[in-house]
Amino acid sequence: EIWWDEINKWNIQLEGFKLFKRNRPNKRGGGVALYIRNNCIATEIEHNNDENYLECIWVNIKGGRNAIAIDVYYKPPNQTQEIDELFSSQLSRIFRKYVIIVMEDFI
Repeated sequence: EIWWDEINKWNIQLEGFKLFKRNRPNKRGGGVALYIRNNCIATEIEHNNDENYLECIWVNIKGGRNAIAIDVYYKPPNQTQEIDELFSSQLSRIFRKYVIIVMEDFI
């Protein structure tokens, strides 16, 4: 989980890395972020519209025989079961196409 707001724009670029970030949906501040080395071929995996409430970002890294999908996911303590089910559905969909790595912040 990363906290960014209007005061701290959180566009910090690290030399040699590309920043992928997703602001917290429908709330003030917060979000998730992931840095990937520039020498990796990486693109963000788009969400379905109904998954926009998830505080996560998926990034596809191409290399070798398999594409790898990395997920950075923040699960707030008051998250509803409906949102949990959306994440489970998203995970199942992504799992069919990629080798996955999930990094999560559970409270």
